[in-house]
Amino acid sequence: MQVVIEIDDIDYEAIKHGKPISAKVMDALIHGTPLPKGHGRLIDADALYENTSICHSDKDGSACVEWRDVNDAPQ
Repeated sequence: MQVVIEIDDIDYEAIKHGKPISAKVMDALIHGTPLPKGHGRLIDADALYENTSICHSDKDGSACVEWRDVNDAPQ
């Protein structure tokens, strides 16, 4: 299972160096966002939109980007 959590740098460094997990980190795990199986590559959608030219579809006006920009998006 893969879970997205947000913790501060101090807690992350402590875990990397073998320190016990704090209650704050445990809470972040409990409230983290599970990723669906087989989700594929994750990209930073905000960075994608900041660094590409956005177009709009003729059908419904939804935003679109070029595949090249998606492939080059930061992870």
